[in-house]
Amino acid sequence: MAFSGKLIDFAQRFAPILVLHPAEPYLPTSVDWYIQRTNYFPGSGAMLQPGTWSFSGASGTQKVPAGPDGYLSIPGDDSVTVFPPGNDVFAVRQGSIADAKAYVHARPVPGRSDQIDLQYWFFYAFNGPEYLYVASFYHSPATADFNQSFHQGDWEFVTVRVDNNDNIVAVRLSQHSGGVWYMQPATTKSGGGYQTKGKQVVVYAARGSHALYPAPGGPHMIGSLINKLGYTIGLADFTGNGTQVDYSGKGRLVLADNDLPGVFADQPDAATAAWVAFQGHWGPNMTRHISYDDLAAYIQTLLTGMPVESTLLTYLAPGTVALAALIAALIPLAPELPYQDGPANPPIQRAWSEAVEPISWPKPQLLPLYPGTTVLPGYRGPQDGYQGSAVALGPADIRNAEFYFWPNLLLDQQVYWHTDTTRRSLIQKTKIASTNGVTGIITVPSGQSTGLIQCFLLTMNGAQLMLWNAGDATSQTWQAVTSMPATQATSLGALAWSNNTLLCAYRQNVAANPAPLAYITLGNSTWSTEQTIDATKCWRGDKATLGPAPVAATLASGMTVIVYATPSNDPMNPVGLAAVTTTDFANWAGPYALPVDVDYVGDNTPSVVSAPALASDGTSLFCAFIDGLHQLRLTQSLDGEQWSDPVIVAQSLNPLATPTLVVDQQGLLMIATIDSVGGLTGTKIAYWGATR
Repeated sequence: MAFSGKLIDFAQRFAPILVLHPAEPYLPTSVDWYIQRTNYFPGSGAMLQPGTWSFSGASGTQKVPAGPDGYLSIPGDDSVTVFPPGNDVFAVRQGSIADAKAYVHARPVPGRSDQIDLQYWFFYAFNGPEYLYVASFYHSPATADFNQSFHQGDWEFVTVRVDNNDNIVAVRLSQHSGGVWYMQPATTKSGGGYQTKGKQVVVYAARGSHALYPAPGGPHMIGSLINKLGYTIGLADFTGNGTQVDYSGKGRLVLADNDLPGVFADQPDAATAAWVAFQGHWGPNMTRHISYDDLAAYIQTLLTGMPVESTLLTYLAPGTVALAALIAALIPLAPELPYQDGPANPPIQRAWSEAVEPISWPKPQLLPLYPGTTVLPGYRGPQDGYQGSAVALGPADIRNAEFYFWPNLLLDQQVYWHTDTTRRSLIQKTKIASTNGVTGIITVPSGQSTGLIQCFLLTMNGAQLMLWNAGDATSQTWQAVTSMPATQATSLGALAWSNNTLLCAYRQNVAANPAPLAYITLGNSTWSTEQTIDATKCWRGDKATLGPAPVAATLASGMTVIVYATPSNDPMNPVGLAAVTTTDFANWAGPYALPVDVDYVGDNTPSVVSAPALASDGTSLFCAFIDGLHQLRLTQSLDGEQWSDPVIVAQSLNPLATPTLVVDQQGLLMIATIDSVGGLTGTKIAYWGATR
C-alpha cells in the first residue's frame, strides 16, 4: 500500500489529541492570533505595533523582513512579573484555545521509502513555570512554582512516524529543547509507550513548560540540581487530565511545509505559511538570573513545610539559622541559571530537519562494583575513579561485548574485563597496569581468509601511551605492541581503524605546539611520525592545554570522526564537545560543535562534566556524555558535522563518570557508574540495553 491522497487529509488521520494540565493558565493558540497582538522589533529601525505588520505583506500591513535579528514581543510584558499589572498582558499570555492550530511539516525518513515523518507543531503565547521539586528520603516530596523559565512564545512538536500500511512506527515528543522517541504503544495508561485513540496519538502537556509526555502524572524530572544527604532537589514537570484539543477537528491543521513533493502534491499556501521563512525569535530574550538567595528562598519554603525538617530545625536552632545551614550544606555552590531566549522559529530548530533514529531505552540493570574498588566523579588522572570502554565481539551482537574498566587509582592500577553482558558473571583482572586508565577498545580484521578479529586497547603509564593486542576475539592474553612514538601526549588516546590503518589520536602539550590534538598511525607494522591536527580545525584550540582523552569512530564511507571535550581555562571542566573529521588521516575538517547545551545550565555550571563516549554502526555515529546536571545524554550524527539534540537516556540515575557505549544494527549498550539515590544506596554499574 502506497501513500496517497492529499497531505493535509493524510495528516488529519494521525493528528494528535493534546491534553492540558487542569491548572494550565497558558493555552495553545495560532501564529495569526499572536501576530495580531504583538509588537515586531526588526533589530534596527522603529518598532511596529500590533496590526500594522505581517510576514506576508497582507493588505494594510507592512511586510517585515525574515532575517535573524527580528523578534516579537507582547506589549507591556517584561517576561518576568508573575502577575503583570492590568489585564491586557495576561490576556495575550493566556492564548486562545478556540484559535489553536497545529502546523504540519511532512518529511522523509532517511533510508526508508516505506516510512514518512509527520510533524505537528503547537504554538503558545507564553511559557510558564515548572515546579521546583524536593524529595526526601524521610517522607513524601513537596513542590513549588519555579518562575525561572518564563518566556514569551513557545513551540512544541509531536512527530508521528508512519509506514505505507497506515501504521504508527514511533512517536517523538518535544521535551525542553529536544525530543524523546517512544517506540511502542502503551499497554496500560501508566505504561511507558505512547497512547492512541484510533490512529490519533494522545499527548499530555506539562503545566507551564508545555513539554509533552505520553501519560498523565509526574514528576518528570528535568534535571537534579542537588542529590545529597538523602535529598533530591530539582526541576520537574507534571501532567494531568485537563482540557483536550483534538487537532483532527475542522480547521485545526495548517500545512506549513511539504518535503515530500513526490509523494503528496499539495503545498502550503504562500500567504498562510509566510511565517515559515522567519529566522528570528517569537519572543524577546530575558536576562533574569536566579541567585543563590533566590534558590535558597525557594528551598526554604519547601523545607519549612516538611514535618521532619520543620520539627528538627525548630529543636536545633532558630529556624532561619538552621535552615541556612542546611541549605548551605545542600547547595554550597548554587548554579546561576541562564537567561531564556525567545523561541526560534521551527524551521531553524534542529528538530525540524535532523535525522534522529528512534531508540527505546528501558530501565537499567544494576551490578555492584568489583570488590575492593570505588568510584569518584571525574574523568582524568587521579581525579578519575573510573574509566571504561567496550567493544562488540562478534558480528552484530552486543551481547558479546567486552567491558574494560579501571578502578580507583589509589586502590588498584589493574585493568579489569567483563564479558557476556547477558549473564554478567565473568569479571577478571588482566595483567595490564595503567596509571591513567584505559580507553580506545576496538576490533579490527586479522585476516581476510580466517575471518578472525583482533582486539586493541590503549593504556597510559605516566606520559607513555601503550597499545595492547589480543590475537583473537576470545583471547584472555594481552601483549604489548611496539612502543608508540607519542612524545607529547598529555592524555589517553582514541583508536580508529580505516583503510587498513590504525589511528591513535590524543591531546598533546600545547606549550610545544599550539595544536591541541596530535596523532600517529600504524600501517604495515610501522608507526608514522607524530603529526598534529591544525589548531584552526580545533575549537578553542589555543586554550585546550589539558583535558580528557578524545574518542574516535569510523563510518562505512571511510570517514573517521574524532570527538573531544573543549576545556575552558580550567582543564578539568570541559564546557562543550567538538568534532573533526578526515577520510585519509592527513586532511582534517572542523571544528564542528556538538549541541550539548541544556536547559538550566548557567554560566557557573559546565555543559559537560565527562569525557565523551563515541560509537558507530557504520552508518550512524552515537555520542554519549554527562551534562552539567549529571544526566546521561546521547546525540546522533550521520557525518560528524550535524548532530541531533541530545536526548536524556531513560532513568539516568545520576551517572558519575565517563560512560561507555557499544552499538550494532540491533541495538545499543550503554554502561556507566551511577550514584543510585542521593548517595544512600551506594555506587553501582548500570547497563542500559536499547533496541533500535
